[in-house]
Amino acid sequence: MKTKTVKVNVTKTGIRKGEQGSTEFCPIARALKAKGFKSICVHCDNVEFDVYGQTWYISLPKLARKFIERFDTNKKSVKPFTFTLKLV
Repeated sequence: MKTKTVKVNVTKTGIRKGEQGSTEFCPIARALKAKGFKSICVHCDNVEFDVYGQTWYISLPKLARKFIERFDTNKKSVKPFTFTLKLV
């Protein structure tokens, strides 16, 4: 089976509007919602989302995990970035 990927762009606006410690309104969740994902919860190491009533979990790459850690500690310490999410 071929792996599909999604390029996720975390923007300056997403960082500014993002909420520290929030699984649904952090900059990564905002970026995924902008891509059309719904019912998103971003945890420290994975993304949880629903498709047709079934819950899926996808691991976040190291770059995104480190961003979450820094963002939740000090919102002003992070910058916009892009990462690729691998969908199975």
